[in-house]
Amino acid sequence: MSRMKDAAERERDERMDERELRTCADDDSGGGDEDEHEMEAAADLEARMTTLASRVVELEEDLRAAKAALEGREREAALDEAASSSGARDPETVRVLLAEAMRGSPGESVEALLADLRDRKPALFRREGAPASALSARVGPAAPAGIDAARRAAAEGDRASLLKYLRLRREQA
Repeated sequence: MSRMKDAAERERDERMDERELRTCADDDSGGGDEDEHEMEAAADLEARMTTLASRVVELEEDLRAAKAALEGREREAALDEAASSSGARDPETVRVLLAEAMRGSPGESVEALLADLRDRKPALFRREGAPASALSARVGPAAPAGIDAARRAAAEGDRASLLKYLRLRREQA
């Protein structure tokens, strides 16, 4: 649609340029009413100014929309970074909860919202130096590989380590 506007504006500008050339030619030849030509040129210039002013308003609106979109993308990137670097067990869940919290209090920083989320829902995050889980406390007599797997499962708290430990324990039994 803007291409159509641009084409229409170019066509109108060309017509105005032709009128100005005719006006200049008429002035040189001495024929025609000078006041009439000046009035016509003034009207053309006013129309052009109105067109340009409306175009400026459109461009300013487009700029505002682009800035808002950029700010939104930057906010999304900050949420993604915070969720992935937070030590979350499920970063996607943390990201969704952070986005919801940000909509509720848009002025707060992502770090403050993340700290609040850690306080409210600590189960979403891995704890550094956390005590062993109930599953890893039942290691019993196992081969050194089983003990290492049990310690890894307890320290990391992720599913893959736990499954590896259980597989080793089942093979030894």
